[in-house]
Order: sequence, then C-alpha cells, then structure tokens
Amino acid sequence: MINVCGMISTGKSIYASLISELIATEFYAIDKEDAFDYSLERNVDNMFVSQIYHCSERYRLMRKAAKHPRYVLNRHMIEDLLFAEVSYDLGRITYEEKLVHQNLMNLFISEIEEEKTSDLYIYLKCDHDYMLTLIDWTKFHPDEEKDIKEFYMALHSRYDEWMTKHVDPKELMVIDIEKRNIDDPVEREEILSDILLRIESMGI
Repeated sequence: MINVCGMISTGKSIYASLISELIATEFYAIDKEDAFDYSLERNVDNMFVSQIYHCSERYRLMRKAAKHPRYVLNRHMIEDLLFAEVSYDLGRITYEEKLVHQNLMNLFISEIEEEKTSDLYIYLKCDHDYMLTLIDWTKFHPDEEKDIKEFYMALHSRYDEWMTKHVDPKELMVIDIEKRNIDDPVEREEILSDILLRIESMGI
C-alpha cells in the first residue's frame, strides 16, 4: 500500500495518479466528491457528521483497494485521527464525539493493518504560508474563511509531528513541495525516480 499524505491542496491526487502510472497499479481517490459531499472545510458547524462520513468512505475504499497486491491512496486514515484531534481542540466536536471517531478509526486501521505487508507513506510537506497560497479560497463563502483558516493553520502546525509519531521511519518518505516542483518535467522525473527507488527497496 502506497499512501500519499499531507495537508489539503498539497498535490496528493497528482502524486498518487503519477505513482500509479509509474508502477502500473490502481489509484483510489479517497477525497473524490460525490452526492453526499460533507467535506471537512465546508461543515464547520457539523464537523462530527463530516468526519464520520469520511471515516466510512475511506474504510470502504481501502477495503476495495486491499483486494489488489499493491495500490495507491491519496490519504490515510491516520490523518483523519489528526483531523478529529484538531477539531476537538478547537471546540468543534465534543470529547465523546472524538472518542467515538477515534475508536471507529482505530478499529478500521487495525483491520487493514492485519492484511497488509509493508506500506510506504509519502508525506508532502510545506510551511504554513505556502500552504495557504495553495488553497482555492474562492470556493468558500467570505463568512467561512476565518473559521476554515483557523482549522487549516491548527492542522498544519501538528502535521509534521503527527506523521513522525504515527508512521514507522522506515516507511516514511518526506517530500518538501516548496523545494521540489512536480509540475516541472525535469523535477518530476527526478521525484518519481526517487519514489520508485524507495518502492523497490521496500519490496512493495
């Protein structure tokens, strides 16, 4: 299982799509919108419903993906646990809601972990100022922007620590997207070459 992780709008889907083409496998887009789109950023007042919905959707897709010998995802459920922690710290979900979400996610993760061999987590990182420039703020109502920005900033401030705490260092590959530009053809080739070497070294 190859997981591309990181903040909103850092290019996870682009990376996941390119990696799936590189190793000729399936890419499962976890954040793909559908008719019941309770996206985290658009439901500040109903965060618990949003997170439970995404929790079930991620599990469904990961179960589907697990039928293949190797596959690529554009987010992992360990990131949802961070979303819930930040939501609780900001007072957007209750302690009881956080526990329900946490228990459900841990159950799902443990079941997936039993079936996998080794994982590669590709973490796309950048500083908070650069992260804010990547977000398309035009899709939000002006009244929403303050709360959404608060959530994103709080989330970003904990992402690095969260990834290093919850992922085995041997399975973690960090790419600084400020220093390496996947949109540049030359750099893209170098980045994908580095990723392929890591995949091969891990026997995925």
